[in-house]
Amino acid sequence: LLNNFTKPKETLAKIPMKLMGLTPKGMNIEAARAARDLGIDLPAAAVTDSKLTALADQYVGKAPIFGNKLKNKYTLAEEQTQKVLSDILDEIGPSRTPEIEGHIAGLYNKVATSLPQEAKVLPVNLKKAIDDIKINTAILSPDEKSLLQSLETIKNEIEPASKIVSQYGPIKLPLQEYDVNKLVGTKKSLNSIIKWDTDAGVKNQLKTIQKAVSRDIEEYGKTNPEWYAAFKEVDKLYGDVARREKLENILGRKATNYATDSLSYNALAKAINDPKNSKSIKKQLTPETFKKIQKLGTVAKAMAIKSKNIPNPSGTA
Repeated sequence: LLNNFTKPKETLAKIPMKLMGLTPKGMNIEAARAARDLGIDLPAAAVTDSKLTALADQYVGKAPIFGNKLKNKYTLAEEQTQKVLSDILDEIGPSRTPEIEGHIAGLYNKVATSLPQEAKVLPVNLKKAIDDIKINTAILSPDEKSLLQSLETIKNEIEPASKIVSQYGPIKLPLQEYDVNKLVGTKKSLNSIIKWDTDAGVKNQLKTIQKAVSRDIEEYGKTNPEWYAAFKEVDKLYGDVARREKLENILGRKATNYATDSLSYNALAKAINDPKNSKSIKKQLTPETFKKIQKLGTVAKAMAIKSKNIPNPSGTA
């Protein structure tokens, strides 16, 4: 945009940069730097609050030749923003697809079959997680019934009822060692049940069980580090897929109009800059990737403000 007003052969007169608001004082330096770091070419109207620049943006957008150039600039900025978001998601892990889910399930099966036949561990963490789950209601929902049935099945496995009965009732047996193979199978089953991006309430408690299973497997791994290294590799892949899916639901799917394949800067800015989302995102990512997300939020906010003040020549919001 600025070039259209500084080339004497293509404009009637030069408009001073100060009047255009393109000075350090009138520019959104934070947005300009964030865009530079991410490789996004922001239009001038997005990095200044100058009304003159906004009017020029509107005027040039309607011009036959310069209007096309301006539209192309907005289109390029949108494509670059979408690519930055896509690259961030790819850094986290692969997208959840039937193929990747099948691949992960196959890897879990592979590490499970490589276990020694006598591989067992005392499931202390799993027992504690089960004991800590309390449902204080007289009428159970379907999800609560399903959860309690699953927990009862697991508990009967690790703490079987004794066949020896005293005058006070069945003798309670101590916690039994449990097959690591079954723990891996339980972990795999929970992976297919839990939806990390949407589950809440009683279903959310399954995540506590899953983490406990992982800690018990880790405890066994201290005696078989080579096997555990292979297990961790598979488990990390599953975790990467889950983290990406959660971030996609917070950011990508809300900010993208799949009917037109266009980006909503307003929705993206809201999603990233929302304090609750920001806290959740930070837990999922490395500090470096989180900084990229923050910069993307700064750029999206600048574009959203620009779109609110003046029409967007590219037709996106």
